[in-house]
Amino acid sequence: MNAYALPAWMGLWILLGVFHGQLWAHSDPTGDVHPQVKVSTGQFVVTFYSNIQTRNEGARNEDEERYRMIFSTEGKPLLPRFRARLSPEEIDEFSWETRFKRPAVMMTAGEAGERRCFLRSSTTKGAVEVPLPLSSVGWSPFGNPNIRADATALLAPCAAFVWAEQPRGGVEAPYQLHFGLASRQGFAEGTHLILGDVATIYNFARVSQPVWADGRWWMVWMQMGNSEPKLKAMLTSYDPDKKKLISRALAEEGVGNTSISLATTNGWLCAAWHTDPRATQSFASSRIVTVFRRIADL
Repeated sequence: MNAYALPAWMGLWILLGVFHGQLWAHSDPTGDVHPQVKVSTGQFVVTFYSNIQTRNEGARNEDEERYRMIFSTEGKPLLPRFRARLSPEEIDEFSWETRFKRPAVMMTAGEAGERRCFLRSSTTKGAVEVPLPLSSVGWSPFGNPNIRADATALLAPCAAFVWAEQPRGGVEAPYQLHFGLASRQGFAEGTHLILGDVATIYNFARVSQPVWADGRWWMVWMQMGNSEPKLKAMLTSYDPDKKKLISRALAEEGVGNTSISLATTNGWLCAAWHTDPRATQSFASSRIVTVFRRIADL
């Protein structure tokens, strides 16, 4: 059974307590957490939050606790860990008000287990919902999943998104990672794939947002082991033209209590996540792991 599992019907209740991946009954490790990878002037910029001062000295403004590292396209460190003041635009980007205005894929389940998948966008006249044609094969009747996607990926001609849910058969089953790809126009049925058993915090999958590069969608996620609880960091790509799905190990040791970010530029991928020393009974602080891969080699 997934150690972080929680009945899916509590998903909406939990969502009210979420802030940067932190939940009322969930505790982040102490140290550097919640990295976000972005691209600026052809370089990878990894921004993350340090909660050491907050926990040791009391609450402080969150923007005072943000740190950054900057890497070249190939992963060469250009600027080591340094404190970063967020710009007004960045502060606004992290706000809940801005988050709720972003496009989002949502699913609802009826009493008979039927699913409705749609893209919700905010306009000056209110919310607009666009149905997304997606096969419901393999979907579970248990509640409404929490879906992860980058806003840019949702505004492309085909919206790409990921989520976790338990298969039909009961709440004791491990969560599976699902990948959806659906056209924002027309009625052609989209692509729905199950990637494997995924680590979760409650029903929130430990997975990055999908990113598009070199004609493929890319995702990094934490795979549950088949014969033991050991986790493995996986890199998955999907070519929608060739219908080709490939998953490969990105790191032999994964982390269940983490958040993952992924970005791409100039034919390279940069993934980042934070460690959880408590999983290994270590007293060290959590740190940010970064992994770089050249797409041409994959």
